[in-house]
Amino acid sequence: MTRDPKLTYPLFVIESSRSNEFTGYKVIRNRFDFTVFGRVPNSAKYTNGYLFDCNGRRYTYEGAAGWPRFSPALCKILDNILLPGLVSKILEAAIYFGPKPVALSEPNLEEFKSMVVSSIEEYEGKPQQQLRKAIASKGSFREVIGRIEWWIYHGDIRDPDGHPDDSPEYSP
Repeated sequence: MTRDPKLTYPLFVIESSRSNEFTGYKVIRNRFDFTVFGRVPNSAKYTNGYLFDCNGRRYTYEGAAGWPRFSPALCKILDNILLPGLVSKILEAAIYFGPKPVALSEPNLEEFKSMVVSSIEEYEGKPQQQLRKAIASKGSFREVIGRIEWWIYHGDIRDPDGHPDDSPEYSP
């Protein structure tokens, strides 16, 4: 059985590019957030990226590496059966289904903030001034990750209904 590689939750996961938008970026609250209910881990749906945990560690990861990851053809069959996806959700209690961390750095809090924002800016392809301001006053790694989660759901440019919108008429 594979246990968490010393990760402390919550953590922030972000892919290094938009070549595959399966994960994009999100806050993972516990080990059960890595898989989707009813779906088995598809090796083609994961890319490389970064994990930022609430102890201030930044890991570079290989998303398609590790076990279990299944080929796209096998996933199509297993996902249609549904049972293996349900079983994988149960197995998540004992087996680590997240990406494989390969390199570790332990930046100080200010470097951590800068690395997180730079990763998001690189992924999005545009500056994230609102996010920079939102995390500037946070005094712990956990608070930074919490504020990133707030920003994901409530920040950035929104249309009148609160959905993300890049059209110029809704610019702040």
